[in-house]
Amino acid sequence: MELLQLQYFEMIARYENISRAAEKLHVSQPSLSSSLLRLERELGYPLFDRNGRKIILNDYGRYFLKNVHQIMDLIAASRLPDNSEVLSGKIAVAFQNHNDAILKKLRAFHNLNPQIHMYIYQSTLSESFAIRSFDFIVSNSERSFPYPMDSLVLSGRGWYVVVPANSHFAQNGHISLDELRHKDFCFLQDSQGNMEASYRICLDNKFIPRSIITTNSPYYKMELISRTGLFGFIPTGWHESYQKLDNIKLIPLEGYEHYTDIRLFWKENALLSEAAAAFLEFVKE
Repeated sequence: MELLQLQYFEMIARYENISRAAEKLHVSQPSLSSSLLRLERELGYPLFDRNGRKIILNDYGRYFLKNVHQIMDLIAASRLPDNSEVLSGKIAVAFQNHNDAILKKLRAFHNLNPQIHMYIYQSTLSESFAIRSFDFIVSNSERSFPYPMDSLVLSGRGWYVVVPANSHFAQNGHISLDELRHKDFCFLQDSQGNMEASYRICLDNKFIPRSIITTNSPYYKMELISRTGLFGFIPTGWHESYQKLDNIKLIPLEGYEHYTDIRLFWKENALLSEAAAAFLEFVKE
């Protein structure tokens, strides 16, 4: 028994007319009649009652047709989807730490799979329940989570000092915290009042920076620093974004060139969606 025989039988059963079925299948009527006779011989019973040129599906035929439909459905479900359907759905990524490299990966992956919807969030992840709502979290290796997490290192994370291009620091190969004690800064501060990690670094070194402007938006911080002549600290993940600005310079912060790692986190032993699993493999490559 061949699949083609089943397809032919299904079409004949639909029309109960050999000529009409042959026309729809684009085969000759004698070939279709011959195929049906071979199928009936193989099964050992007739599938149609014949009255001259008229054929009518009988009880055997109706029972066999039900089985054929199940076979066809199973075959259809087993086929690989076409390229436009290989990956679909959504991917939710939360950024606690900005990272240009992973943003490039997201953009490249989406260009290859435009049917996948990307949800990109800036999040402090202050609530444990929020972690479960993301497929991936971009954060640093110091981050602790309330649930077991797997991770992949994306890049090292050091710190740069953003200085005005006309500052005498602009030609330095590096800057120490001591040299910045009397400068005016712009810092990030989240909705819970927490200052960005670089502020804590200053405090750990017994240096209370003069914070002139605080904002909860990394992009406003970039705009403010570039337009006001204020100083600031940025992790290496922001280097590419800031270096496009003409009126600032990025100088490595001495002693913090390799402070920690930036990692891509996901829930340990999580059953990732097809889209999320494909993105993870894409990043690993």
